[in-house]
Amino acid sequence: MVIKKIKFLIIFSIISLFFISACSSSNNNNGSNTVVDNKTAAKVIVSNNTVYALLSDCSLFSWGSNDYGLLGSGNSVASSDKPVYILGNIKDIFTGNDVIFAVSNDNSLFAWGNNNFGQTGTGNNAQFINIPTKINGITGNIKNIYTIAGSVFVLTDEGSIYAWGDNTNGLLGLGVSDATVNLPQKITSINGIIKDLVVNYNNFSVFALTEDNTLYVWGNKQNGQLGIENSNGVTSTPTKVNGITGNIKKIYAGDESTYALTEDSSLYAWGNNQHGQLGLGLDNVIVNTPTKINGITGTIKEVIVYNRPYNNTQYNYNHVYVITEDSSLYLWGNNEKGQLGLGQEKPIINTPTKIDTLGAVKNVYAGLDATFILTADNSLYASGATHFGQLGLGDLGGVSMIYAFQKVTGYTGNITKFYSRNTCTYALTDDNSVYDWGSNSYGELGLGDDIDRNIPTKVNGLTGVIKDIYTNGSQVFLLMEDDSIYSWGDNIYILGRDGLNNEPHEILFTK
Repeated sequence: MVIKKIKFLIIFSIISLFFISACSSSNNNNGSNTVVDNKTAAKVIVSNNTVYALLSDCSLFSWGSNDYGLLGSGNSVASSDKPVYILGNIKDIFTGNDVIFAVSNDNSLFAWGNNNFGQTGTGNNAQFINIPTKINGITGNIKNIYTIAGSVFVLTDEGSIYAWGDNTNGLLGLGVSDATVNLPQKITSINGIIKDLVVNYNNFSVFALTEDNTLYVWGNKQNGQLGIENSNGVTSTPTKVNGITGNIKKIYAGDESTYALTEDSSLYAWGNNQHGQLGLGLDNVIVNTPTKINGITGTIKEVIVYNRPYNNTQYNYNHVYVITEDSSLYLWGNNEKGQLGLGQEKPIINTPTKIDTLGAVKNVYAGLDATFILTADNSLYASGATHFGQLGLGDLGGVSMIYAFQKVTGYTGNITKFYSRNTCTYALTDDNSVYDWGSNSYGELGLGDDIDRNIPTKVNGLTGVIKDIYTNGSQVFLLMEDDSIYSWGDNIYILGRDGLNNEPHEILFTK
C-alpha cells in the first residue's frame, strides 16, 4: 500500500525528546582529538533526516542529512552515516524546523541551519548557516525554546520571552509588521512573569501563562483557537483571554482547538469543533471563547490531546482523553476509525464518555488512528485501525478497523514505556525486553527481516539493561543503562552507521 511506503519523520524537538540527562560542566570536553567512550549518550533528538546526540561529557555529535548545514560541521558534505563531532561544553539542545539550538554550560546560545527567515537569530542574512554561531541579546538563562516553522520563541528562567524569525502576520507577538526579524527581540507587552509557554505549531498560535494567572495569546485566530471572540485573521500583539474561572494549571493546544485545566479541576475548551473535540455537546461549529466542559466526575489528573503530526493531513486526529485521580477514563472527539473504542455507529463523540469496562486506567497512548489503554493490572487494550497489525491483536481475518477495545497479549512483564508511531508499536517491559509489532517495510521492528507482525514480538540482540526507547515510526534508537545507543530501521542517513538496518546495532562515537 501507498501508506506503507511513506516515511514519517519527526519535525519538532518539542515532541522529539527521547532521553534527557544534563551533563556536568566539570566534565567539559576540551576539543582535543580523542576517542570518545561510546557509552556516554545523554540526549538524542531526531529532526527530519538529521540526528543529534549530546554525550554526558558535554560533547555534541550529529549525523544524517546535511541539508541547510544541519550537521553543523562547517562543510558542504551531503550527508554522513557516522556521528560527526560538532562542539563541546554543551548542556542542552533544541531543534526546530531545519534549525538547531545548543545551550552551553555558561548559558551561551548557539544556532545553525536554515536561516531563510533569520530564524538562527544571529543577525546573519545568509540562507543557511553550517557552523554553530553564537546568538546575542538574551538576558537570563534559557528555560526552553519553541519553534513554529520559521518563528522562534525563547522562555527564560526569569519569565521573559524573546522572539525572532518569520514575523508574517505578526506571529512573533512584537506588535510590528516586519516580515523578518533576525535578532532576538523581547516581548514587552505582557505584564507579569511568564511561567509557561505553549505553541500550536500546526495553526500558528501562541499562548503565554503568567504567574498571576493571566493568559495571553497571539497569532492565528481563524478557528477561534485564541479564545478572544473574533475568529477572523490574526492578532500580532499578546491579548488577554477572559472567561476562565479559577487559576489555570495547564494549557493544551489541540490541532485547531485549545484547552485550559484549572486548579479546581475544571476543563475549558474553545476553537474548532469539527470532530466534537471540544466536548461541549455541539456539532461542527467554532467556539470563540473559553467554555466549560461538563460531564467529568472527580479530580482531573491528566489531559491528553492527540494532534495530527506537523503538516500531515492524511490521518484522523482531534480526540481527547482525560484520566481522573480515581483512575477513570473519559474520552471524546474523532472516532471515525474506531480509535475511541465506542462503536462504528458513532464516528463523532461530542461529550466526555466514560470507559468503564476495562477497570482502573493507568495510562493512555494515542497513535495515528489508534488508541492503547494500559490498566492498573498492567493489561494493554487496543482499538482503531489495524491495517499493518499495529494493534497487536493477531490475525483478524482481513478486518482493518476494531471499534471496541480488545486485550493485547503475547508479551511478558509489565509495560514501562510505550510508543505508537505511524503504523508501528513499541513496548518496553520491566523484565528488560522490547516488544514491537506492525509495519516492518524498513526493518523498523528490528527483527532481522521486513515482515509485518500482528502480535507483540520480542527484539533480540541487545546487550545490557534497557533504559529508554525512541522511535519516529521508521527509525528506532534504544538507550541502555550504560548510556550506549542501539539503532535499527530505515537507514536513510540517520542510523549512525552503514550496513544492515533490520536488527539492532550499536552506534560508536569518535572525534
